[in-house]
Amino acid sequence: IDNPEHIYDKTDTCYQVSLEVTNFDGCTDVITEEVCLFGTLEVDFSVSNNYEGQPTIFYANYGPENDSVASYSWNFGDGMPIETTYYETIEHIYSSTGGYQVELSAIDTNGCLAQITHEVVIYPLPIAPAFPDSNAIWNTIGVNNLLNANWHFRYGLIGDTLMSTTKDSFVYHKIYQLGDSILSLTNSTYYGAIRATADKKVFVKLPDLPESLLYDYSLEVGDTAWFTVGGGVCEDQAEFWEESHYKVVNLIDSVMLLNNETRYRWHFQDGDTWIEGLGSVAWFGLFNPLITSYSYCGDSYSFACFKEDERALYINQPDCETCFCDMLLSVDEPSYHTSFLSIFPNPVKDRVHLSINNQEVNNGQYQVFNAHGQLVFESEYRNNQITTIDTKNWKSGLYIVLVRSTQGLIDKGTFVVE
Repeated sequence: IDNPEHIYDKTDTCYQVSLEVTNFDGCTDVITEEVCLFGTLEVDFSVSNNYEGQPTIFYANYGPENDSVASYSWNFGDGMPIETTYYETIEHIYSSTGGYQVELSAIDTNGCLAQITHEVVIYPLPIAPAFPDSNAIWNTIGVNNLLNANWHFRYGLIGDTLMSTTKDSFVYHKIYQLGDSILSLTNSTYYGAIRATADKKVFVKLPDLPESLLYDYSLEVGDTAWFTVGGGVCEDQAEFWEESHYKVVNLIDSVMLLNNETRYRWHFQDGDTWIEGLGSVAWFGLFNPLITSYSYCGDSYSFACFKEDERALYINQPDCETCFCDMLLSVDEPSYHTSFLSIFPNPVKDRVHLSINNQEVNNGQYQVFNAHGQLVFESEYRNNQITTIDTKNWKSGLYIVLVRSTQGLIDKGTFVVE
């Protein structure tokens, strides 16, 4: 037979195939070649953050038998050049909404090719409210190293009031300084008022001071925000006064809140950071745009969290239980008194590495939970082996690592994703 067919029942196996040829004179010749069979390359992909003007993230994945993909080539379907990468994750920005036919081609080290095409729908970026009008709480944690004292600056919005400025009257939302983490008016003190405008500006009216800009969510990179009220904090006392100062926008990107909403985020040259519809998430929190005097009284401040309608939308505090979530308090203590769990780096940007160094515990399980107690990662571990977790697309905040074996909970630790 000139062109025979043969079915092999094993992949990833090499066979010695011989061909013997005999002519009409009875002369023969034999040639032997090695034929190696490989499994079929299977590839697919998924997407996240598919919003107009934002980095849409593509994740390539392949079948369990394929662990040797050499490269990925992406055709994003919007007329841009094909991009080739050696990594499984890639970002691409679409300038318009709509459906795009995205094709992924993968080649493994054996030269096998696989392709898959999916339609990816790009949506308009969600429009966030200019600012909450009620049931919102901001919490800043303060500490004084000289006095060994701790305190909270908690502000909440509830109720409306009609107030007059120099020329006009507006409806404002009342700001209360809270005595606890809920809007308990019995233990709260009226502090000021806020109003938002259709052009994405937020103004604040503090007692005995003129109205001042607080936030401007229409700013572009390089723009300047001017304020007419300044302030400072010292030993658990915040004070405000008339003062002209400004902030310059350094960068604008986006962030995903804990309820999976994507919102714009502004970074300023002085280190302040705003999130659309939420406000400052740096240093003194809600009023940080007005605070111009960094204290020399031994104080240190950290914006802890924001919640609305009793649901936390942003957490930026490693000691989560001091904010609004008590989940961490319910974690049992490990059976070992000496910690042998290594977490590095910490804080985390793109990847975190976990390792165990204890000869008594060879095998077990990692469990990683977010600040709401949701399991976000789980895998087996072996002693003295490093487990790497890709956190590039995780939400910023606190994560808890539990290490379990047949002996129960044997260690725990935390890390923060920036």
